[in-house]
Amino acid sequence: MQEELHRSKAVYLYSLLHQLEAERGEIEPVLKQMGREKEKRIVELSRIEEEIGGIEEKLDEITRRIVSTSGGESGRIKGEIGGLTSTIEKKQEEIEFLKEEIEKLREKTKEAKQESKEIEDKIGKKEEELKAVVEEAKQISLEIEKRESMRERVGRGFENSKIAELDKRRREVSEKLFERQRESAMLEMEKKNILERINEIERLLVERRERVERFEEELRRVTRERDEAIKEEKKREEKRKKLEEVNAKLEGLYKDFVRLESEIKTIERIEEKRGESGALKFVREHKERGYVGLVSELGSAPEKYKTALEVAIGDKARYIVVKDEDAASFYIEGLRKNRVGRATFLPLNRIHKEGESAGKERPKKGDGVIGLARELIKCDRKYQRVFDFLFGDTIVVKDLESAKKIGIGRTRMVTLDGDLISAGGAMTGGYYESSVITFSSTKERKKRLEVIKREIEKIKEEKKSLEKELSSGSTNTGLVIEKVKNLEERAGEIGKEIEEKEEEKRELLSKKAELEGREEELRGSVSELEKELRDIERGMDIEEFKRVKRRLDTLDAEIREMRNKQMDIQSRENEIRGEIGGLRYKSDGLAEQIQENERNVERYKKKIQENMKEIEKAGKQLKELEVKHSLVSKEAERLFSEQERLNLLLKELGERRGGLEAELDRIKEEEGKAEVRLAKTEAKLEEIKQSVEGIEEPKPEEMKEVDIQALKKRVKELEGELAGVEGVNLRAVEMYDELKRQYEEISEKNERLYMEKEKLYDLIETIEEKKKTAFYETFYKVRDHFSDIISELYPGTEGNISIENEGNPFESGLIIEVKPRGREGINLDSLSGGEKTLVALSFLMAIQSVTPSPFYILDEVDASLDQENVLRLIRFLKSRKESQFILISHNPETVKHTDSVIGVHMQDGISQVVGVDMRMAET
Repeated sequence: MQEELHRSKAVYLYSLLHQLEAERGEIEPVLKQMGREKEKRIVELSRIEEEIGGIEEKLDEITRRIVSTSGGESGRIKGEIGGLTSTIEKKQEEIEFLKEEIEKLREKTKEAKQESKEIEDKIGKKEEELKAVVEEAKQISLEIEKRESMRERVGRGFENSKIAELDKRRREVSEKLFERQRESAMLEMEKKNILERINEIERLLVERRERVERFEEELRRVTRERDEAIKEEKKREEKRKKLEEVNAKLEGLYKDFVRLESEIKTIERIEEKRGESGALKFVREHKERGYVGLVSELGSAPEKYKTALEVAIGDKARYIVVKDEDAASFYIEGLRKNRVGRATFLPLNRIHKEGESAGKERPKKGDGVIGLARELIKCDRKYQRVFDFLFGDTIVVKDLESAKKIGIGRTRMVTLDGDLISAGGAMTGGYYESSVITFSSTKERKKRLEVIKREIEKIKEEKKSLEKELSSGSTNTGLVIEKVKNLEERAGEIGKEIEEKEEEKRELLSKKAELEGREEELRGSVSELEKELRDIERGMDIEEFKRVKRRLDTLDAEIREMRNKQMDIQSRENEIRGEIGGLRYKSDGLAEQIQENERNVERYKKKIQENMKEIEKAGKQLKELEVKHSLVSKEAERLFSEQERLNLLLKELGERRGGLEAELDRIKEEEGKAEVRLAKTEAKLEEIKQSVEGIEEPKPEEMKEVDIQALKKRVKELEGELAGVEGVNLRAVEMYDELKRQYEEISEKNERLYMEKEKLYDLIETIEEKKKTAFYETFYKVRDHFSDIISELYPGTEGNISIENEGNPFESGLIIEVKPRGREGINLDSLSGGEKTLVALSFLMAIQSVTPSPFYILDEVDASLDQENVLRLIRFLKSRKESQFILISHNPETVKHTDSVIGVHMQDGISQVVGVDMRMAET
């Protein structure tokens, strides 16, 4: 039995040995192949990482160019376009004002011409009347001549020369008296005309002064408007300057944002290349076990000492500070087990500054010595020991000359330029490019990035508010100034006219005074002539003369009557001539007014032409700027397109990287399994080799067609039979321990894999729950908004949205239910075109109400709506104050109720665009 056991056991062990050697021979090539595959994937991953890095750098550059193009050049061109547009609008408003003034002047000219025509007609009638009066005066003169001739014949019959002489004298006195009376009547008529003219002038002065008062009142009002407009323009100018400052600040923030993003990506890439990314990720995932932070995160370096301190600390800035040595042990063991990299840990409870060398005297500050490096770091007091340990007795000096004065090799020193002198005397220096990661933290940078984002949003709101204020209304300063100028000119013209009228009035009053003096002289002369005439007539009192005198008296009475009539006619003639003169004066005044109006019209036309030229010039500049803006926009679009292309490429590379990483993980997993198998095989092989020591290898014929399992069973049976008579196997304990160790390792790996699997399942379940929660939150908001909006757009209608399968919303459809007033809930297909449009708009706006957009473009959404529903839609859209709506429409009712309209029409085969501000059109 013993011999059979030895033989069977030898055959079994050597068969098992050969089988394990064959199995090892199979596993080793597989492991080599996996190693080659793994190396190939790592090389491919490295190449993809380089491509991703290059693309990210290009994306950073494109982002900077987009910021520069969109925020800088584009903003400046938009500002210039806004300025030119404002100038054009002001000039157009000024042109409209001038056109209104021209129309007013033309209306006044028309009225003046009509009045002038009426005056000319009156003058014509007066001239006809004057002609008749002159003719009548001629007839009277002939009659007077006849009477005087007759009287002369009667007077020749006097024989008494004395009577004849008296008669002659009487006639002379009578003629002088008539002339004086006639002259007095003429003076009276002239004085009357002067008084009438004075009254006319006073009436004109009253009317002109009232006009001046009205002009002055209007001028004061418009001057106040001008002052307000100037103040408003100053405010607008300040707002424009503030907007420029805001744009500049915004551009600076964009640049800081891009720079920080670039630095964060650079730090993350460097960490990943160093293998720190995985290690840090693991440590931070288990930070509750004692993680404090990176050395670079626990302190900050003043800018002027940054280079020196970076060089002095070197790669130690990436050491990880932990609470104690237990935390360090836990992390090191975790990094080893998870194969995620290496890291250096500094336990806070154990690290301390190394003691200074005995006999060493620290150099004093001054003369190029700045101080100990550890004392220049700004940090919390509880972390000072970290920097005391890392920097030790390193001294920061001004330059190499200062280091030489202290003594090369005396102590460790670093210059402000980054030259390092070791305590042993080695000197390292040259050009140093400052690192972005020493004393830097992606956490701090991300915080700063969030702060910049908030600042950007805040400044964008401020910019939006300023732009809204600047576009909310025009001050029309130029138009108001032109009004003030026109009113001042017209007030000046009327004032000048008043002065001329007052001067004329003074001249007329002076002339009236002269006439009154002349009248007084004539009255005295008439009185003397009348007395002389009475004396002559008393001296002619004889019988014969009395008879002749009666005849002469009769003739004289007739002559006097005719002369009185002649004087009346002359007075009437003078009166008519005065009236004609007054009418002609008024006509001349109207002619001057017409000429002045026409001159003003020409001046306004010239001003309009100047404004038109300025508008044309501004229009050309505007077109040039629009072309520039279009080019800038195209460049921005090209950059955005390139950015999108690179992002897609980055996404594709990321997917490829993810695939390679997954494949690499699979290979590593299979490699790990193969290594475990190989380790087990080698362990068993070693155990078998030890077992076959001293056992002679069976002959080849004994090893043919061996059933290992049967042999194993037979060996166990024989060992069992011999167990009662033989001692225990002394190697059994050792074999048991080895097998137990292998079992525990496999169990531990299995448990860890099971826990990781459970974590993944929990994570997936959590994500699904969050996804479902987010979906339902949004869905309920949309449903509530839909119910409110459909009742607003389609009064009396109830609306509801439901999910077909609430248990699985992501693979379910939506059910939209509407119930118009007086009808049961009906299928959407049964609604009219207008009702479908209202339901669709309600659903669209309900979705958008959850996260409103700044503006919307709606293309002919009113095509199926009647007038009432169009008005309801317009009211609804206008109530959404937080958004701007751009409607493409052919509906006149829609166009009539919008704030502004942009029309496109064809002219000579080219599309022309015209804009109308409907709010201005309404006023």
